Amino acid sequence: MRTAALLPLWLLAAPVLAAGVPADGLVGARLDIALADRQGRTVSLADYRGKVVVVTLGGAWCVNCHDEARFLVPWAARRQPQGVAVIGLHFEYPDDPAKAGALVDGFARRYGIGWPLLLAGKPSRAGVAAALGGRGAITSLPTTLIIGRDGRVRHVHAGWTDKISGAMSADAQGALDTVVDRLLAEPG
Repeated sequence: MRTAALLPLWLLAAPVLAAGVPADGLVGARLDIALADRQGRTVSLADYRGKVVVVTLGGAWCVNCHDEARFLVPWAARRQPQGVAVIGLHFEYPDDPAKAGALVDGFARRYGIGWPLLLAGKPSRAGVAAALGGRGAITSLPTTLIIGRDGRVRHVHAGWTDKISGAMSADAQGALDTVVDRLLAEPG
């Protein structure tokens, strides 16, 4: 019930990213994402070529992004030894980079996130499109991109469900494993 009770607040907080199917222009694309982490080091998607990469797009303000993080932290720890990497792109509202960065840092601390969690821009269609090199029509967060060993986007999933949604949550989690297993089986 927690998520259901907070969902209207999420919709009010992010009317620009309320709903939609985001695959246009992304599936099959090779993204050139390179952003500085909070320590100033550049994290580039090209550095992960040869791995299956899960790129999660979200924000500290996004209730379902918190649900996704609770699932992804143990999932990533289990899948990393198999050649899977996770990168997070966060889109935050504050204009002040220090304030926006503090939200990203707090989110990472709260869930014990060990993968790069990068401040990527504002939570708007234009902000997300800019972070993705102008590709795709992302209209909801969280959105998860799964990138094959060849560096191309192979799957896009919009939204997230938590345990409260029961079978729907289990189906979404199972689908992630199915896609990742298929991509890991492909030659690198």
